[in-house]
Amino acid sequence: MIEQQLSFESTEKALNKLYLDYKQSCPEHASRFMHVIAVILNIVHDKPGLTYQQIAREFLRRKNYLPRIGNRIRDLRRVGLVKTVKEEDGLLHVYPKKEPEEL
Repeated sequence: MIEQQLSFESTEKALNKLYLDYKQSCPEHASRFMHVIAVILNIVHDKPGLTYQQIAREFLRRKNYLPRIGNRIRDLRRVGLVKTVKEEDGLLHVYPKKEPEEL
């Protein structure tokens, strides 16, 4: 139970950092970016190991529109919420991280 709480607090801290970065660079779109981030995180946690294209298809299936997935995954990787691994097929696959890195 304590480990889950620590993980939640770390994730919340990472998401807050992303929100502040978005708000500073593009205030009018910060909430939209955070919505996209939340959907991508749900997809990655529901189906670990998807490629960027597979995440894009799943996002389109769930929300009926397609934002720039690569930019948001890069941001999630920067704050340590996901990791990308180049698999044998030569494509990057996205996996959730257990614990975000310290910011």
